Amino acid sequence: MTGTAPVLLGLLAGEVVVVWLTFGGPAVGTVNVGIVGLVVNIAVLTVAAAAERATGHAPAPRVEEPVAAPSGSVRV
Repeated sequence: MTGTAPVLLGLLAGEVVVVWLTFGGPAVGTVNVGIVGLVVNIAVLTVAAAAERATGHAPAPRVEEPVAAPSGSVRV
């Protein structure tokens, strides 16, 4: 489970690359710039999540505790 920072960093990096390649970057030929942006998005997300976990800033996993049934209830 990752925090919101790696997700937002990946999203922002992917969007910046897509806008840059679409409106002013180098010619990429027949490669879809959306695919390039997606690759950058996943790469930044992976690196940021690994850095978050390595530094101990990853959110703790949630532990779901079972809810006790009210007294007097009938289980089916």
